[in-house]
Amino acid sequence: MPLYRRLPKRGFKNIGRRSNAVINLGELNRLDPKVFKEVTLEALVAANVIKGRFDRLTVLATGNIEKAFVVKAHRVSSTAQEKIKKAGGSVEVLPIPGPQPRAKKAKGSKKSK
Repeated sequence: MPLYRRLPKRGFKNIGRRSNAVINLGELNRLDPKVFKEVTLEALVAANVIKGRFDRLTVLATGNIEKAFVVKAHRVSSTAQEKIKKAGGSVEVLPIPGPQPRAKKAKGSKKSK
């Protein structure tokens, strides 16, 4: 029996996986509001605050925030929303990106024989 058949199969690699970048309010408080006009996933990746490839941004309420930010994220906890608004900022919840719908074929496009 060959070795590759003797060894057990392990794991599964999901190619459609979506990954979330998680940032806490304590980490947002360390940022400069003059540099970050809007806190978005793209802005955080460009500034190397978040390292890696992510599809979504999630903001959690761990820590305190005293600076006003405009936060655009895919998910924001309710406590984090309250704390950001109390600090004078605003929150916009972005739609979660999903699979793109396939284009429908036009009728009558089949060739007749």
